[in-house]
Parts: sequence; structure tokens; C-alpha cells
Amino acid sequence: MNEQKNISEYGFNFQVKFIVCLITDKLFLEQIYDILDEKYLGNDAFKWLVKEIKEHYSKYKKVMTMDVFKVQVGGVDNDLLKQNVLDTLREVVKHLESEELDYIKDKALDFHKTQVLKDAILRSAQILEVDGDVEQIKVIVDDAMKAGMERDIGHDYLEDFEERYSETIVAKIRESDKDKLVTILVDSLAAASTKVEMDSDFDKDGWATAKAIVISKAMRKITQLIARQRVCLIFTNQLRQKLGVMFGDPWTTSGGKALPFHSSTRIRLKNTGQIKDKKNNTIGMKMRAQVIKNRLGPPMRHADFELYFETGIDDDGSWLKVMKDHKLVKQGGSWYTMNNHEDKEVKFQSKDWSELLKDEEFRSHCYDLICSKVILKYEKNFGIDDVVIEEEMSE
Repeated sequence: MNEQKNISEYGFNFQVKFIVCLITDKLFLEQIYDILDEKYLGNDAFKWLVKEIKEHYSKYKKVMTMDVFKVQVGGVDNDLLKQNVLDTLREVVKHLESEELDYIKDKALDFHKTQVLKDAILRSAQILEVDGDVEQIKVIVDDAMKAGMERDIGHDYLEDFEERYSETIVAKIRESDKDKLVTILVDSLAAASTKVEMDSDFDKDGWATAKAIVISKAMRKITQLIARQRVCLIFTNQLRQKLGVMFGDPWTTSGGKALPFHSSTRIRLKNTGQIKDKKNNTIGMKMRAQVIKNRLGPPMRHADFELYFETGIDDDGSWLKVMKDHKLVKQGGSWYTMNNHEDKEVKFQSKDWSELLKDEEFRSHCYDLICSKVILKYEKNFGIDDVVIEEEMSE
């Protein structure tokens, strides 16, 4: 059986339907994008179309529409190429409802995968002749084998975390400073779907546990990776209420037990009230961050802060509240007093606090005071008599 070296060898109609697949199926375009190469197409019109489709997706993360094609074709200077592209697009329109598109996708994807693998083998042979770097060959072949994998956020996203991020995000961030700390935020775990879930009917059993299984497998790899790379990995999740629970904590999170087990710190955010203006309009929320698990310090502590819809978290107000709680400022009515960085007494009202913090020396002084009370004291060893138990966990 002869192996095709170009998609053009499958025929003109095959190439037309291949273009149809690229402009009607975003998931297919996402899957083949990294290995899609216009050089395998038969004529300049097909090559021009594939190049435009790739550039459009790279910029907008969307498939091209006929209206966009018309605009882009208008900018083609070569009259012969322009006419050929327009003729090809007319053929594309005729095949939009073709019943062979699934077959075309499989065949085109297999073709591109084969080409990538052949290129990897040739590169490996060259490396073997030059310096015999087996590790480099392994990486090249491994990348080729993964070419064209389905980009499903719930499956490949977690399963291939190491390959996707250890050599991309982390490496790129540390180009200028190899010791730079890296934080990766995944928002959100509750919204992620597995391939099993996407492909299943909702009236059938089995798909609901797929996410928990994937996460359980992935976390064993991820925890080792972030430990080696010194990465802070943050997942956001949503609370779910356990039905029929009369005693204990009625709340749980989606995705199974693996993530809570492997996590170093778990923080639960809770809305404790509303913030209203003088016209009784709600302009924000009062929030509580409750530490429900902590391997790095004392657990079961909480911090209260205010979140405004227009400006976000009120950092300055949070500082003042912490200093009040730890008696770093004295309050008499609406007035506060404290000693500044020059050991001089400062008297102010809460409305003046943000203005005071604009002084960098004063701000640094307040920060040091907060650290000495809230953070640095936990460097000392704790005895059982030092622990204060607060009865707030029923929330």
C-alpha cells in the first residue's frame, strides 16, 4: 500500500471537505492546529485558505466564517490566486452538509500525525549520528507521539499537566531568573469537564465519577512536579451541599477526595454580610476566609475583609482591622491613635487611614507591626496551652 506524501493525493474533493472541517468544527481545529501545515495541500488556493484559518485561530481562537474569508480575499493582490480561492470557497459551501466529514477528519488527522512522526524519526537519526543524545531523542519522539491529541480540559488538561506546563509556563517565567517563584491558578475545577462527561448522555450512569478518577490519577503526578519546580498551584472550586446531613459540616466540594487530601492549604470563602451606601444600595460584600486545612501553619483560623464591586478587596481597611484586633492601634469613639515609625503619636479617623498609608515609611512600619503579631510569632514552637479553640466551625 502506497503512503500519501501530500493531502492532495487524496483528491480535490477531499481537500475541499478538509477545509469544511476546519471552518465548522472548532474542536477539530484545536486538535489539529499544532500539526496543521499548509505545505501538504495541493494548490496555492488551499494553502492560502489553511494559512488564513491558522492565523485567524491563533489571534481570535475562533473558526473563520465566510464573511471573514470575503474580507481577506479582497486583500489578495494576485488576481489568479484570488479567483482560485473564490472558486474553492464556492465548492466549500456546496459540501457544508457532507456526510463524510467525520471520515475526512480522521483521515486528515492520521495523515498529519504520520508526517510529524516521520519528521521526528529523521531528526532523531540525525542527532544519533552527531552526538547520540538519547534524552533529546526521547523528548522528540515523545512529543511526536502526543501530536494531535484531543484537547479536553477535564482529561488531557490534568493528565498532561507536567508536559504542558513544566517546559512552557514555568520555563518561560524563569528565563530571566531561574529562582523566580511561580504561581499557577486553575479557575475553576467545578467547571471543568472530562471527555467521558462530554461524550455521555446525562440520563446514563458513570460519567459523574469520571472527574474524580482523573483528578485522583493526576494529583499524584502534579504534587511531585510542583515540589521539584517550586510552583504554587491554586485551584478554585465550588461548595456543594450534602443532602440529608443533620450533624457535622453539610458542605463538600466537587471532584472527589483526592484534591483535599493532596492540598497543603484549603481556604473556604464565605459571604458574611452586605456593604451598603447612604442610599441603601449594595456596593460590596463582607467576606470571611476560613482556613480549614493547613500543613504550613496553625489551621482553623480566619480573616475578615471587605470586597467592593467596583474596586475589589479593601486592602487598607483590612490592615486597619487587623491592627485593631491585635491592639496595635487604640480606639476612642471614631478616633484612632498609634505611634508611627518616628515613635510619634498619630491620631486619625478611619476615613484618613488610606491617605496615611501613602507614606511609604509609615506603611512599612505598619506592615512590620502586623508581621510581628500575625506571622512571625508562629516561627516559635507551640505548646498545647498556647492553642485557643474558637467554636465557629459549624459555619
